[in-house]
Amino acid sequence: NQYAIGSSGEIGLMQLMPFTAAGSGLSIYNNEYETYDGYSKASKEEIKQYVNNLKNIVEEYKQQNKLDELPSVDDRFNESKNIMAGCKHIKAMLDNNNGHTSAALAAYNWGQGNVNKNCNDEKTVCNFPTQVENYVSSVEGYMNA
Repeated sequence: NQYAIGSSGEIGLMQLMPFTAAGSGLSIYNNEYETYDGYSKASKEEIKQYVNNLKNIVEEYKQQNKLDELPSVDDRFNESKNIMAGCKHIKAMLDNNNGHTSAALAAYNWGQGNVNKNCNDEKTVCNFPTQVENYVSSVEGYMNA
C-alpha cells in the first residue's frame, strides 16, 4: 500500500523512515525529522503527533479523491521514488554488512547501529530481538519462494 503509514512514521511500499528517505534525496513532510539525529531527539509524543498528522493528511486527500496528489506532500507516497530509495537503502545495508543478507535485512528493519551492537564484526553471528528475527525470516521466505 503506497499510502501505508507505520507507527514510527515510516511510509509507503518500502516503509521508509523520514531520515532514510531524506538521505536518498526524497522530500519529506515536516523536515525537522530529515536526519536520524532530529528523529532520535523527538519525543514519543512528537512522533505520535507526526504520524497522526500524516494519517489525517492521507484521509483528507482520500475524501477529496486526490490521493494521486499525496506525493506533493511527501515523496515517500510516490511508488517509484519509494521503491528506488528503499532499494538504494537495502543495497547500502548489504554493503555495510559484507553481503550478509540476514544482517542487511535486520539493519533495514532495526537500524545499522543496532546490528553493529548485536552482531560480531563479520556479521555472521547476530543476536536479534524476536520482531527483527520474524521480519528477517519473512523477507528471506519471500526471497526463497
